[in-house]
Amino acid sequence: MLTRIPVTGSRRWSSSTPTTKATVSRAAGTLPRGDYLPLAIFITPDEGAQRILGAILRSGKGGNAGVRAAIRVAVRIIRERFRKLKIILRADAGFGNAKVLELCDQLKISYCLGLASNSRLQEMSTRTQMKACWRYTFAKDEWREEGVCRVFSRFNYQAGKWKREHNVVTKAEITQGALNPRYIVTDLFKRAPQKAYAFYCGRGDAENRIKEFKLDLFAGRTSCHRFLANQFRLLLHVAAAVLMNAVQQAAQKTAFATAQVSTLRVRVLKLGARVVETTRRIWLHLSSSYPNQDAWHEIHRALGP
Repeated sequence: MLTRIPVTGSRRWSSSTPTTKATVSRAAGTLPRGDYLPLAIFITPDEGAQRILGAILRSGKGGNAGVRAAIRVAVRIIRERFRKLKIILRADAGFGNAKVLELCDQLKISYCLGLASNSRLQEMSTRTQMKACWRYTFAKDEWREEGVCRVFSRFNYQAGKWKREHNVVTKAEITQGALNPRYIVTDLFKRAPQKAYAFYCGRGDAENRIKEFKLDLFAGRTSCHRFLANQFRLLLHVAAAVLMNAVQQAAQKTAFATAQVSTLRVRVLKLGARVVETTRRIWLHLSSSYPNQDAWHEIHRALGP
């Protein structure tokens, strides 16, 4: 069994309004007061379903503050319960730095992290970029079936603050006639750079889970005046997400097997019913015309003792 921990924290939430302000770049400098940069941690087992493990609220000016502590706690929680699992940290380029790589070595976990471009990486991947340009111009029949021209390669690279060399994968892609090189640092699939990058792209689904968490479960409502109060509200939303994950798991044998939180809330949970309480039981009398009765009963049975 394989457990992956994609760490995502690319959304800044405002404490002054119940909605999220526009996303800004990590390099945008200082942010208005009240903006938050939450860090959400998701677990992705082999079956592919991403489940939230936790979330911490951080200042929008905090950069990568709290990242290593959150990873340590997540790894400890998983290993306390599943000692033989292989853990892979999968995260975007905001976490591809010396401190996170050093932490992965200390915790003895694998990693697949995005890596920001720089002049040295550009120089070391020149051959790959030139190959992509040649293939795009002179071998169109080879890549037209794929729909896009991509070339992958790997090399060893050590940045100035890194303690040792790491395996770096390059993807040189031509999009709308423009060359677009991307980089990741990983200890996976060292002989198959394309597989390594495909594994990294799997973290994209975490963005959908963040959208569910923020919009469908209203986790963006951090409008209290105090930071700790907003952190507590965020924890309540995490608890709600865990409960909804249980409902999603229980709905696997129904028509709502792939339904998102908003669909389950509206079609399965948000129902009119007559509640009758007796000495030993509580009865829920649903409408006989409710169209999803079979799914409701299956979810109830799966969640029952």
